[in-house]
Formats: sequence, C-alpha cells, structure tokens
Amino acid sequence: MRKPVLLPPAVLAMMAVAPVAAQDDTWTPLAFSGDDVVFALGGPDTRNDAREISLAIVPPEGFVGFGEEVGYVLNFYALNCTERTSRHHTMHVFGKDGNIVSIQSLDQPDEAVPPDGSAMDLAVRLKCFADPPSVTGGVEQSRLIETANALRGTTRG
Repeated sequence: MRKPVLLPPAVLAMMAVAPVAAQDDTWTPLAFSGDDVVFALGGPDTRNDAREISLAIVPPEGFVGFGEEVGYVLNFYALNCTERTSRHHTMHVFGKDGNIVSIQSLDQPDEAVPPDGSAMDLAVRLKCFADPPSVTGGVEQSRLIETANALRGTTRG
C-alpha cells in the first residue's frame, strides 16, 4: 500500500472546527492513499483503554467491488490509544447511491499502529492525541463522495 499524502493545510482549514460529543458525527478528511481519499471518525471510549474509530475510504469514480460501483467503504476498529494497537472488526461497503452493498464482520487480531504516516497512524494521532482530542471538523457521511471529489479537484488540479 502506498503511503498516504496529507491534505494541504488550506483544505483542512476550510473544514469547520467544532467540539463534539463522545461520538463524533462528522468525518475528518485525513489523507490521500493513491487515488483514494481517507476520512476518520472518532467513536466513544470503550472498556480496556479502547476507543472505537472508523476510517472511510472513498475510491475514485468507476471503482467496482461486489458486482457494483463502490461509493465508499467504512472500516470499523477498536483502538487502544495507550498501546497504539487496533483491531479491525467490521467493514461496510456502500454503493454510489448510498445503500449498503456488503457488511462483513471480521475477526482480526490486534495489530500495532506504527508511527509511519499511514492513514491509521494519522487517525490515531488525530483521535487519540490531538489537543483536545474531542475537537474535529469535517463532513456528514452523506457528503463523503461529494467531498472526496471536491478534494481531488482542489488538490490534484
């Protein structure tokens, strides 16, 4: 997998910044990974120093999976901020129309999240160690595809 490219500060500054409750309700644009745009969503703290976190991956127009054009994929993780480990437990694939194409429950073991600039590393930094960690900016889930396309045009154009 290619190393993600951070979105330019000017693009990130365009996103509204507001405090949120324990469960974020807006997706924060994180990075490009190849032609994919990656967003992060923080969830509530859970037991054993874990926190739920989600990554949304918006592939380029025309990407096909599960027999349909994919709009975006949501990956859900249990993240231990102290130990910098994550466990990928669920994946939802959405079509271009916003309807679910596939839901997969995964039984993945905990994996270390190295400080390597990957999308997961950036999500850990943002959702675990930002000051304060509950402050984010971003877009609603219904606007992921539209925002990804706008970011591609703004940063690639």
